[in-house]
Amino acid sequence: MTGRSWYEDRDGDADAERVAERAARAERFGWIAIAGVSGLLVVAVLAAVVLAVVAVVAGYLLLTASRP
Repeated sequence: MTGRSWYEDRDGDADAERVAERAARAERFGWIAIAGVSGLLVVAVLAAVVLAVVAVVAGYLLLTASRP
């Protein structure tokens, strides 16, 4: 043993840069996933609102058409 720690025996700067790059890629992927899921939720909510409006309008038309 030379008396140095395991961390000092390694090329710490290069390893730290690789770890930072991997973390940055993982963070970008995470934000892309969050944005994609959020976008899908917005589309689903809009579709539900449109279906609700169509159902209300159809119900109104059925009620008014059945009146004498």
